[in-house]
Amino acid sequence: MKKKSTYFLIFLILGTSFISFSNFNKTVMPAKTDEEDTFLKPELIDNGLLAPEFNITDADSLITYNLTDFQGKMVAIDFFATWCVYCMDSLPYIRQLYLMYPEDMLQIISLDTDTSESNAQISSFRKKWGMDWIVGSDTYGVNDEYDISGIPSFFLINQTGHIVWSEEGFADSMWPGFRATFASYLPDDTVDPIITDFSVENKTEFSIFNTEINIFANITEDRNVKTTQLKIETSGQTEFIDLPFNTEGDFNIINESISIDPLIVYGESHIDLTVQAIDYFDNVGVSSVEALSVANYVDTAVPEIGEVAIILDDDGSSKYNLTVEVEVTEDLLLVEAALLILKGTTQLKYIYLEQFNSTHMIASCELPRSIAPPEDITAKVFLRDAANNTAEEAYDVLDIPENTEKTSLNILYALSALFIIIMYSKRRKK
Repeated sequence: MKKKSTYFLIFLILGTSFISFSNFNKTVMPAKTDEEDTFLKPELIDNGLLAPEFNITDADSLITYNLTDFQGKMVAIDFFATWCVYCMDSLPYIRQLYLMYPEDMLQIISLDTDTSESNAQISSFRKKWGMDWIVGSDTYGVNDEYDISGIPSFFLINQTGHIVWSEEGFADSMWPGFRATFASYLPDDTVDPIITDFSVENKTEFSIFNTEINIFANITEDRNVKTTQLKIETSGQTEFIDLPFNTEGDFNIINESISIDPLIVYGESHIDLTVQAIDYFDNVGVSSVEALSVANYVDTAVPEIGEVAIILDDDGSSKYNLTVEVEVTEDLLLVEAALLILKGTTQLKYIYLEQFNSTHMIASCELPRSIAPPEDITAKVFLRDAANNTAEEAYDVLDIPENTEKTSLNILYALSALFIIIMYSKRRKK
């Protein structure tokens, strides 16, 4: 009996080891379920209708307002609750509108639809988010009058009291529509935006490791700026890049790092940068010209390839997972970095190396088992700069492991058969 127990223990240990080994290289990555963190549901009272009258008592001043108090100006209504995450997401945008337009042009009102929340709770929330406009509880049931079925919900009411724009839910993409609608109810604007304090970071090199350049500018004298762009002019082409801007009071501030293709700047006789701003009335403002020093961008060095690490992982599936990490000496104007997988002279894969950190690039791919035998599989690293200087190194992809799961199964089957034979022999002797 002791021998039987010993055999069973050996069998159990080997089986457990096999299970552990066969699952050693398997990693489950969580699925990304929050790529879209916004929602929109157009189920509100129709645009074009006269906005229902309502009262609201401000949570701090305790002053009661009526919608008719704001006749002759645009009114934006925000339905929210202090616990609503999407409402919090929308508040920076609403505050930007508050900073952009004075109260004689736009009156903002926020109504808390959760009437169980006290004025003290609303006041604390208001202070945290900088809600310096009228904020109060919807104790008069305004949300019913406006057919609110979800929060946040937004309405824009024109000077005659009619609803001209509305959205239920939140997405940052809805604000350009709000601003365009709002601008259409303002007096005609014939003044071009004025751009001041335009400056460009002084750069000494560009490469695929270092493509960003910092742009700063102020846009004044215009609250209705629709888009801002950076104009790049060289001897051979003109390119426009969109620039985000933030509104702070009377200023639209651009403070942005943008990426420029190294091929644009290489070999040029001049590189001129200007910022232009366009408002909702198609007035255009243009900044002064800032020139990049083209003397900085002369490329004579050849790219250099440092250490290369090749990792070939076999997870027991029908494919191998290959990862290659490459140390690259930063080239002044490196424009191409690639990994080529070759079987003999036949190219199987061409993969762009991606920046991993300040000195290393990385690429990964799957290789089918049908490539075996692996002895003639090579991984070639290829670099090219703007001056067409190139560097390449080829590395053998050797020692591709056999299908370890299949091998482990064969061993297990053999041991199982041996155990059965031994036990059968013991029983025959008895």
